[in-house]
Amino acid sequence: MTEFSKLKDLPKRPFRTLIGSSILLLYGLGPFLMLIVYYYAYQGSLACRILSVLQIIAQIFAKRSQTYLSLLRYLDLELYFDGFTFETVDGPINQEKSLFAVHPHGIFSLGMFLNNHRDHFGKNAVVCGSRMVTIAPIMGLLHKLGGMVSVNPESLQQIMKKGNNIALLPGGFEEATISSRKENRIFIKSRKGFIKYAIRYGYKVYPTFVFNENRIYNYFDKFENFRLFLNKFKLVGVIFWSKLGMLPEFNHEIHTVVGKPMDLPQMENPSQDIVEKYHTQYIEQLQALYEKYSKIYNVKEELKLY
Repeated sequence: MTEFSKLKDLPKRPFRTLIGSSILLLYGLGPFLMLIVYYYAYQGSLACRILSVLQIIAQIFAKRSQTYLSLLRYLDLELYFDGFTFETVDGPINQEKSLFAVHPHGIFSLGMFLNNHRDHFGKNAVVCGSRMVTIAPIMGLLHKLGGMVSVNPESLQQIMKKGNNIALLPGGFEEATISSRKENRIFIKSRKGFIKYAIRYGYKVYPTFVFNENRIYNYFDKFENFRLFLNKFKLVGVIFWSKLGMLPEFNHEIHTVVGKPMDLPQMENPSQDIVEKYHTQYIEQLQALYEKYSKIYNVKEELKLY
């Protein structure tokens, strides 16, 4: 287990961490700020036009940057929270052909990304995300610099052919949409593709849960079915806020637990029954992981599967 911080209030954080929190703010505000820039560019502002072009070009060509990752490590963004831990149930992780299925999605998936820049998922791990996230102004740029790649079935298979470790969020936009402080909600019942490809390419699957990811923001949880309907068109269906506006609330301890790996059979074209069998096993292992560690970390919310 690695433990970074157990502090009481934000002013006691290292100054570099307070400065680094501006990066967390940019994740949320970046797209809105650029929309304002785009508007004035459309209205004829030369400065805004230049800024818009530079941002678009930078975002198109952005890729994993060791300089940016080193900056994140220096800023110790984990210290922003009252506590931040990472634990593996089954000892050290494999450095190849390991898939970390991370829950819950939350708003910005901070647990996954803060762990990734510490190489907790492996030194050559690839973080996979939605194309809609990687094209979001500023937010997408920061994600790509941090190592995120836009993923679809074809690109995921290209990564798996190389054997890189992978961290992804099976619940996707839908899991973000159903976020709640009242309970931990996981969108997993229909998400079976990652199991299928893990079987095809001989990957171990690690159920991974980030405790208290759901508590760093407040959520509007009415009209859930309508908001999930919006997700079908790749539209954002979540409304969120915190006491600090767009910044996550710092007075929570974030605990990431990586469960025992699932050893899957390797076969080129697994049948639907095979995929269903191991998908069911995955859900059972995830539930068992949550049941055990929610007690350890005094998490009261129930786990609800969608």
